[in-house]
Amino acid sequence: MESSKSLRPPTNWQDFELLCKKLWEEIWNCPEIKKNGRSGQNQNGVDIYGIPKNETQYFGIQCKGKDQYTNKQFTKKEIYTEIEKAKTFSPSLKKLYFTTTATKDVKIEEIVREVNVEHIRSGLFEVHIFSWEDIVELIDENPKTLEYYTRSKNYRNSADATLSFVDDNLELTGEVYFQVPEFRQKVEIRRSYWDISTLNVNASVLNPKINQSYYPLILKLKNIGIDPIDDFKLVINLEGSYLDVGTNKRDLGGFSMIRSIYDKSPDINIGSNKQIEIVPYQKTLVSGDSIELTGIDIKPLHTGSPIIINWALLSKNYRNQGELKLLLVAHVIKVILGVEEASYDIEKSRREGKIEDHIVDC
Repeated sequence: MESSKSLRPPTNWQDFELLCKKLWEEIWNCPEIKKNGRSGQNQNGVDIYGIPKNETQYFGIQCKGKDQYTNKQFTKKEIYTEIEKAKTFSPSLKKLYFTTTATKDVKIEEIVREVNVEHIRSGLFEVHIFSWEDIVELIDENPKTLEYYTRSKNYRNSADATLSFVDDNLELTGEVYFQVPEFRQKVEIRRSYWDISTLNVNASVLNPKINQSYYPLILKLKNIGIDPIDDFKLVINLEGSYLDVGTNKRDLGGFSMIRSIYDKSPDINIGSNKQIEIVPYQKTLVSGDSIELTGIDIKPLHTGSPIIINWALLSKNYRNQGELKLLLVAHVIKVILGVEEASYDIEKSRREGKIEDHIVDC
């Protein structure tokens, strides 16, 4: 079964509640799990309840549809309000789970942990929270729920897509390298008979190099809807500080030339305002299919750069937008060179601590 890391939340709160019921029915091995009452009734802070296998007390779930439904995040006030309500649930609970379509929030998780420890000390029910990322992991670990959810049309629009990094995650940490040259005394450079600089050929073809100061951005676009997406393009704006962005900046020489012939690379245009437009070679993306988008290279600051990738997917039958988070960590290393290889003022470079791109042979 395909990984569910890129699953989107259900289209409405009712479907989210049903998903939670089916998921924890499988986790708890509890076919008797139930929704609490009906809409409009006082539910005492509990939407779903059941007794997990090998337990003797009820566990409760409070479902909170956020983001797509209310455009809000979980709040401290909500947590305390629902906990007070749950104290009136009869018979008393052993555990209370908050489930939400909101993204993970370190402050909210800290509040829940503090309340949980306080409750345990006081002999009250435990309190835990599962944000959408946590729920997706649980879906992936429980095959019956995964089968139900991926086959359900309630969580998918007729046209729908996700954009992620190539590992299916929405956040990524990458590394680049810069160099500070240190020059020693003049050295004699011996040239061999087959030194490519003496041959009547393009040296870059025979001696391709990689500029490790640029990070190669690889994105994954996947159609998770029902209908195909036709004639689409991706528009990207980078939010944050960086030194440069471009195409074919990292792979220098032979490899990039060979790839340009054999690869089905997207058409990439970078405007004067650094807005990036990507038009894939593939004109139609069918349901369940995905493509990798490559060719964009980013050079961060010498101290590293956190970058927000704001994206918009545009097609004749569908539009979507979102953001990815990229943290580029920069390493500055010292490289020993001979003075014959220097084309600038050596002493000035020493004084200024000049930082250069780190280019290595492939």
